[in-house]
Amino acid sequence: MGLVFEQVCREYLLRKNSLGELPVLFTEIGGWWGTDRNSSAHGQAEIDLVARGEDDYLFCECKWRNQPLDYTALERLRHRADLVSRRRVRTWFALFSKTGFTDAVLREAQKDSSVLLFTLEDIMA
Repeated sequence: MGLVFEQVCREYLLRKNSLGELPVLFTEIGGWWGTDRNSSAHGQAEIDLVARGEDDYLFCECKWRNQPLDYTALERLRHRADLVSRRRVRTWFALFSKTGFTDAVLREAQKDSSVLLFTLEDIMA
């Protein structure tokens, strides 16, 4: 279901982008794979979705799990964003979760407007 959920999240972003309901108006969207020499996974890193408009980026993590998405997912996404490009004008981080988010993630999203949270209910609305 993970790959299917990623595709659903991509379609959701495309729809929101066409309506101008995202903080970035992107012209490109896709997954990203690359090398992270600091990673324990043999240097390989992945970002589920990266949407780009000019020098503005939206990095997305999509998780179809039965437990809330925790803060480490956001930290990992922020780290991997620097692997894609350090030359960004504006950056947002979107977390998509089947079952919601831990309190730490919810607090961070309240403090930091660059963190966007989407649940399955948001996507299906």
